[in-house]
Amino acid sequence: MDPFSKVFACACALAAWWVMAMYAYPALPESAMRVAVLGAASAVLLWDGWQMNRAGRRYAVTFTWSLALACWAFYAEVHYLLDGPGDPRMVHAVTVYNLFRYALLLFTLIILIKDLILSIKNFRS
Repeated sequence: MDPFSKVFACACALAAWWVMAMYAYPALPESAMRVAVLGAASAVLLWDGWQMNRAGRRYAVTFTWSLALACWAFYAEVHYLLDGPGDPRMVHAVTVYNLFRYALLLFTLIILIKDLILSIKNFRS
């Protein structure tokens, strides 16, 4: 991968991280646009994780793929396991999802910023 495409891939992954931070909140998607944006961000993060997997970075892959798939797992839980938004277990599901999501956002941001800094350093040389 040439240096410019590595910097571009890191920038795309950071943009996808931002989309996941802004639009993966714990409510079922009501518009097709939100589903499309989350799907595109998940695809970018899955692709970035696949690149990390090829480089042998197993822990980074775990956090990146978990962030990419966490919102879809939560939406599936709400849709299939809970009885809708009025279910009393919904409060616990939202609390656990938010704690998990914020931790994944933090760890993945650290990973992506490290990758961006390394790609910028390699771009100069």
